Amino acid sequence: MRRFLSLLIIMSIVMLSFCACGETETSNKTLSFPVLTNPGSLDPQIASDTGARIAAVNCFQGLYRLGADGEPIADAAVSCDVSADGLTYTFTLNQSSRWHLISGLEDMLGESYKTDFDTRVTADDFVFALRRAVAPETNAPDAAKLFMIKNAEKIHSGDAAADTLGVTAQGSYTLIIELEQRSNELFRVLASPVSMPCNEAFFEASKGRYGLSVDKFLCNGAFYLSKWIQDSSLLFKRNPDYLSGDTQAAPVPAAFRLYVNSDVASITENLAESAYDAAFITLPQDKSVLGECSITEYENITEGLMLNPSNKFLADADIRLALIKSLDRDTVLSAAGNLSIAKGFVPDACKINGSAYRETAGALEYGIYDEQQAKQLWNSGTQRLGTEAVSLVISCCESNKTALGKVMQNWQRVLGVSLSVTLRVLSDKQLAAATAAGDFDIAFTKYECSDFSAYGFLSGVFFSSLLPESYFDSLSAAASAQSTEQAAAHCLEAEKILLETAVFYPVCTSKTCFVLAQGSSEIYPALSNDKIYFRDGRRTD
Repeated sequence: MRRFLSLLIIMSIVMLSFCACGETETSNKTLSFPVLTNPGSLDPQIASDTGARIAAVNCFQGLYRLGADGEPIADAAVSCDVSADGLTYTFTLNQSSRWHLISGLEDMLGESYKTDFDTRVTADDFVFALRRAVAPETNAPDAAKLFMIKNAEKIHSGDAAADTLGVTAQGSYTLIIELEQRSNELFRVLASPVSMPCNEAFFEASKGRYGLSVDKFLCNGAFYLSKWIQDSSLLFKRNPDYLSGDTQAAPVPAAFRLYVNSDVASITENLAESAYDAAFITLPQDKSVLGECSITEYENITEGLMLNPSNKFLADADIRLALIKSLDRDTVLSAAGNLSIAKGFVPDACKINGSAYRETAGALEYGIYDEQQAKQLWNSGTQRLGTEAVSLVISCCESNKTALGKVMQNWQRVLGVSLSVTLRVLSDKQLAAATAAGDFDIAFTKYECSDFSAYGFLSGVFFSSLLPESYFDSLSAAASAQSTEQAAAHCLEAEKILLETAVFYPVCTSKTCFVLAQGSSEIYPALSNDKIYFRDGRRTD
């Protein structure tokens, strides 16, 4: 009997051992995710592409991170006290946060760097990072997000010294941030790559190559960069020093890998076969090609006409408005297929303080089709320009060629023989490059919202230099609004101002989707296609 009981106990231990191994095998995986382009630099202050931004939110522990619902969660910040006037934030930092040193840094940091280098993450690391971010020479693409901080905009424009920024360290683990005005966006901004900490000693030792290679990248987050094969892949391994090596805080996966892959068909196939664990892709016409994958759709792309005011004809606002007033959006939709009519510039996926922006703010009608008004505006514009002939080129991608052909026919019918317009068909990549460079008269282009925030979307328009100061005043009011309804109303006002410039005319919206492969879970986008968190990711084979 005793031998039988002993055998049962041994079998139970073995079974539990197998279960434990199975659990480890289920979670202790290398996860994979595709990005379209090789990252230019992993330096979080200048991160501008998807791969670099994904690296930043996984390789750095900022003051905050974002949950799956896009809401900020305290991370390196253990606590935060806010002054009565809402302008001063005092953060107490987690004293367990550490920089992870890889092997082979002797030439850069000295022979005894493993014992001499101070790996503590302190308030000074955040001060240095934020000063770098707003310095004009850094040219940080998201510097404007930090203009809510005292003197940030003045420093960025060269009108104030970097050390006047309203960010100071009080000892090693207390960080104070002073604002220009109240802001309900601060915590979200502090979860962004541009706000991630940077160790000044390591940065200076990298001699201008910070973020450009494995040995020039210092991480304090859940993962660290282990291998980078240019134009192929980047491997990020579990950081053993994350929160001083606390095993309970350790990431679930052993690693994640970013594959550089611009072939959409290949990405879709790899997802269906579980070769990739997750990806953001354009919603396919036939969803069945993704098999048993889990699909979350986001209507986050606004498509429309971009009218270049540097063109001698389009410099006249009446000419631009005439073209908008004589564009029938239903014509585009009927020819383009699976699209929805735009309810404004901001697409449906965007949130405002956690609520659906378009539901809160309502639809925004602008540029309603009106042939008679279009003719009047056209005549007014051509008379002012002193011309009887206007010649323009409209650029578009192959998929929109038929729809734009119908638009051109209608323009010439409504506006008459004084308009000569030709079509230039480009690849998606060529069209994006031409639009960014201003190498176009009119472009039918996509404006994709990567950060599903109405405020963030409106703040990041690349044609902001063409917008009046009242636009930015409205956004500033939205950031400091005391209620969601007030914030939405101010963003709606900014939308109206943007559309009234007649530089971009929203026609329709389209979707992207976040796809989880069968068996993959707990990998999530924080209401953004470039903030994908892998820390809790799992895969069962």
